[in-house]
Amino acid sequence: MGTIDEVSLYRRALSAAEVRAIYTAGFAGKCTTPQPLAITTQPKNVTALQGSVAALSVVAQGTAPLQYQWFFNAAALAGANQSTLRFPSVQPQQGGTYVVVVSDISGSVTSAPAKLTVIQPLAIVTQPENVTAVVGAPQASQ
Repeated sequence: MGTIDEVSLYRRALSAAEVRAIYTAGFAGKCTTPQPLAITTQPKNVTALQGSVAALSVVAQGTAPLQYQWFFNAAALAGANQSTLRFPSVQPQQGGTYVVVVSDISGSVTSAPAKLTVIQPLAIVTQPENVTAVVGAPQASQ
């Protein structure tokens, strides 16, 4: 028969991520020294060409599991809950200010704002017109 190690009682149901963390800890155990929640590397401003790949990232410490929520111009982005926010083909309407809120069991902390600037590629907006000139003839002005 097996033995029971690190018996714990909780006042709430554990999330799937918390159960997974306990299970994957294996012999290392689930007892860790809590770290204060902090953002150790703030997201940096990014400039990207329209259609290219762009990303904003944050590095944080705290008591696992850490949770992330990215915001664009103060609105929460659905599904943007990883430490890196990826743009596989960045578009001009995605340009703006982003922040991320990182949370753990102790609370939450908000990053400094990071600006995503999207540059549109160079384009010819008016095609040149053909011009015929006769040598020595007066030049027509328009």
